Amino acid sequence: MDHIRRMRTFALGFGICALLVPPATQVRAATDPVPCASAYVQGAVPATQAPDYSYTSDGFLELHFRLTTTKWKYNYGRLLDYDANCNLLIGGFGMWSDKQGYAWPTGVSHLVLRYAEDNPALPGMYHFNAYDGDTGALLSLDPNTPLGAFVGDYTNPLNRPIHRMIVGNRDATNFSWDTETGDLISTPALPMKITPVKTPVLIVPGILGTDINKGSEKLWLDLGHNFTDVGDQFMDPLQLNADLTPSDTGLTLGGVVSKETVDIGLGKLSIFDYTDGLIKEFKNQGYVEGADLFTFPYDWRYGVSGVFSTGQTNVDLLRQKIADIAAQTGSSKVDIVAHSTGGLLVKKEVVDHPSDHHIGKAVFVGVPNAGAPKAAKVLLSGDSFGVPWLADSEMQKIAKNLPVAYDLLPSLQYVTTKGSYVKIVDQGLWGSSSRDLDFGQTTDFLLTDHQLNTLTSNGSQALHTASFDNFDMRTAGVDLYSINGCKNGTIDNIIERRQKDIFGNLLISYDQPQQTSGDGTVPLESAMNLPIDASHVYYALRADHGKMPSQNGIRQKIVNLLSGSQLLVGSGLMTQDISQCKLHGKAISIYSPVAIEVTDALGNRAGVAADGSVENSIPGANFEIMGEHKFVYLPDDKGQMYMIALKGSGDGTFTLQNQNIANDQVTQTEVFADLPVTTALLGQVQMSSASTTL
Repeated sequence: MDHIRRMRTFALGFGICALLVPPATQVRAATDPVPCASAYVQGAVPATQAPDYSYTSDGFLELHFRLTTTKWKYNYGRLLDYDANCNLLIGGFGMWSDKQGYAWPTGVSHLVLRYAEDNPALPGMYHFNAYDGDTGALLSLDPNTPLGAFVGDYTNPLNRPIHRMIVGNRDATNFSWDTETGDLISTPALPMKITPVKTPVLIVPGILGTDINKGSEKLWLDLGHNFTDVGDQFMDPLQLNADLTPSDTGLTLGGVVSKETVDIGLGKLSIFDYTDGLIKEFKNQGYVEGADLFTFPYDWRYGVSGVFSTGQTNVDLLRQKIADIAAQTGSSKVDIVAHSTGGLLVKKEVVDHPSDHHIGKAVFVGVPNAGAPKAAKVLLSGDSFGVPWLADSEMQKIAKNLPVAYDLLPSLQYVTTKGSYVKIVDQGLWGSSSRDLDFGQTTDFLLTDHQLNTLTSNGSQALHTASFDNFDMRTAGVDLYSINGCKNGTIDNIIERRQKDIFGNLLISYDQPQQTSGDGTVPLESAMNLPIDASHVYYALRADHGKMPSQNGIRQKIVNLLSGSQLLVGSGLMTQDISQCKLHGKAISIYSPVAIEVTDALGNRAGVAADGSVENSIPGANFEIMGEHKFVYLPDDKGQMYMIALKGSGDGTFTLQNQNIANDQVTQTEVFADLPVTTALLGQVQMSSASTTL
């Protein structure tokens, strides 16, 4: 069981088979002396023969029994509670009885009795619940009892520091105790509840997740500067040269991006919460930054495959960070929260050091395990990554030589499984032809046709081998979980249209990319390219990739998985049913020269800011710009309605295309072509799940 703290093995008698548990379960054998037992019990088993025990992640005692049959040898259980001086505090409470037919369900061989405070009618009172230790199922012993699954009578609140218990069986004939040797089992002194020792947690951010400074100036992330600087050229020093050396050697790392605010004159407005909400949620559960809660700032420009001038990689630095935490805390394991590229760093560390990575649990959040077509979009036309006021063109310029941009390109594994993610449409005078590129052709398309960086491409392909993309971290002892964003329109492919003008010059433009379910950046298929237990996979409905770590619902689930807390996740935010992830909505293409702004019924907006960057606050929507063309995905599964405002940005004609999508499939396409446009054009398009009005 993943929440247990200590481990030993012990052979039990009295109809209980040997308990052999792997080290990861950390169950402890109850071998302490039991002085109270002999004072009460006649013919008891030796004091060292007792049920194994553990403590849950929130500190409640569990007793572990291994049963040789579905019923105990006798037919009644009893709990006696002693203090440290062997004074009987509470006794005589029946815990279960199969004399009336309340036997354990067939097949239960691992019985767990767990203390709890879960009766809302009696807050602060404790009792035992019974569970199937192999499946975790709560066992209902008496169907006639309103609180059927609750075992044992309620006793005093948890206000005594030490207890002793004796659990035994009663003779079926005369109901007497002590009628046969071996009919009672004693435990050592065990607190009913402890303050558990926390496994330290390390948060590993993704691409763009660490601040980078030049002297006193913050280059990343400074939304206030992005807001006032049209074009964002102040970020130019973030670029790398073609040989991957830094264009500016004077940059320094800051901390992991927390929360960005912008002063709007009436006070500071919170715009972008990356890790602040998650860290606060951990703190609410008793974690302390620098003591058992840590972050890993790193130079995200170098990604996983990039090598610094020192010869080190970000993976090397991550390994050292984990070692430092282990040394500081004395913990043999460190639990990991890894977002986006951070998950690839963690996987690489485990692949390179499968036997001594010191990682206990790992929660992958929005990790592009096999890459994302949006990385190609960044390299070809730029992207704001969902960050407000971030200019697409500046990010395209910076990304050209960054190893991280190429580490995030769809891998051979992605293309093999999902198919081509680049389509070329050759437009001629008498029609057009199209071709889907395979992996090798796509590499040539990027490096030759678009003159991107061969060195970074080679590093990425050396990283994303089949063995890396398909590596099973469970075989290296990692208790792995994943939270995958879905139900948000996400780029599935790039469609490049090529034609020549009357002078023979090649003109390139981009068509509406196919939409797939994901988090707006990472397709669900890539996030799911991860060998993992099905019960450890969660789907965040309408996740926003760049904000996922602190997003409502996701942050609570992360904290629950690592701390054992029971925070409410919220209705409709998380599911383990992948069928709920299908897209239902409209894919709208605006072929310029027209500016577009979309508003939903709640006033949420998607559009283009004055500096050309994308703004989008509509849940589940996706807004992309490629060249002069705008592509929008708008969900309509809940009957959402949208108003689209159009404004002419030039003279000529424009085309509007609307596709209806249901269950991830395009079901209908409407095209309004060659509509006249001037700079004086103002218009509206009303979109609903039932109709389109132009």
